[in-house]
Amino acid sequence: MYARGSFGLKDMLFVDWSVRNDWSSALPVENNSYLYPSIGGSFVFSELTKNALPFLSFGKIRGSWAQVGSDLDAYQLALTYGLGADQYNGNILMGTPNELVDPNIQPSLSSAIEFGVDLRFAKNRLGLSVTYYDESKTNEILSVSVAGASGFTSKKINAGQIDRSGVEIQLEAKPIASKDFSWDMNLNFAKNTTQIVELADGITAFIAETGTFGTSSGARLVHVVGERWGQIRGGGIQKIDGKNVVDASGLFVAQPDSYFGSALPDFTGGFLNTISYKNFQLNFNIDFSKGGKYFSLSDHWGTFSGLFERTAELNDKGNPSRDPVADGGGVHVQAVNADGTPFDGYIDAQTYWHQFRSRNIAETNVYDLTFVKLREVSLGYSLPVKKMGLSKYVQNATVSLVARNPWLIYSKNRDFDPSEISDRYGENGQFPGTRSFGFNISLGF
Repeated sequence: MYARGSFGLKDMLFVDWSVRNDWSSALPVENNSYLYPSIGGSFVFSELTKNALPFLSFGKIRGSWAQVGSDLDAYQLALTYGLGADQYNGNILMGTPNELVDPNIQPSLSSAIEFGVDLRFAKNRLGLSVTYYDESKTNEILSVSVAGASGFTSKKINAGQIDRSGVEIQLEAKPIASKDFSWDMNLNFAKNTTQIVELADGITAFIAETGTFGTSSGARLVHVVGERWGQIRGGGIQKIDGKNVVDASGLFVAQPDSYFGSALPDFTGGFLNTISYKNFQLNFNIDFSKGGKYFSLSDHWGTFSGLFERTAELNDKGNPSRDPVADGGGVHVQAVNADGTPFDGYIDAQTYWHQFRSRNIAETNVYDLTFVKLREVSLGYSLPVKKMGLSKYVQNATVSLVARNPWLIYSKNRDFDPSEISDRYGENGQFPGTRSFGFNISLGF
């Protein structure tokens, strides 16, 4: 059931509202009805300031409040058998699910409030839009691990509360505008903070995502009460006053279940440009992200196997690190012993790089998610269809050269493109990102 309405007054004041009720067959009968309303309003105050503020082309303040509900995917309430992809002796294989659903599960509800202002100056050649939002999600539907003796590996439950807030800023400008030449630019910035406020009773943390080796030498994504969403957790290295601790053999001492930070960046943004000269048009987009962490499984196994460049570098003696320690090779390790006394020595290269897998240490393969990237560049030419006598066939025609992912301008880890991460916690041995160049023809009729 759905209803909506709108109200406007003198092209200045606007109010929109809606209300919706869903009955979901994917939820238990006693909890399958949920209502979510919304209301929003805006005030175009520039209608009252045309004479007093002639430089202000447009000004609007806006605000809204809304609730959104969500349910389970289809067929999750019953223990339905899944069809396997393979056969045995010509017979189709089927299996029972490993996840149990709480019989009292309820719909998840998200309540959000938003405020913003939109401004345009100098005959719309300069624009600014600022939005602040605050969202709280309750009864989040999550999967948590359960004891295998129950016959299941996980259980889907309603789990607590997640709060999210942030600000989004967009700046638009047209610094040059003439008959033959123009330049349009758009700069956007977003900062988001997502906090795990509460989980289910008795649960302070749970694994939300893990990769192939996430429970051994890899890393996993964990939600922890009181922390930012998506903490990267895995084997770390013990520290004394910030210095790595080694054992009698000179290898690092593991610190299980260490936290390395959130997978969420501190802020993200983009810079879009369109430059036109007569019939030519140049477009280029730059993306950037600051902060956040990710785990690289490719880096983990690339160093273990000796495929990565740094495993074959010269040490500080100027000798190949893969040479025997007795011949001046080895990896130089400066750390502290368990009692805090300094350790300064050289470790056989293979032994050094193998320790992270054998001792379940993921710390050295966790990197900063910060990057700056030229995402796309295109150079196009609009054909003069009228002069060419083609206007009776096409209204417009444009040919373009396009380059996608042409340049990773900055990244702390140059072995992998952090803008192409496939999983929330990092990359799980995925294929490298691709750079492509193409030719495009666009016709309008």
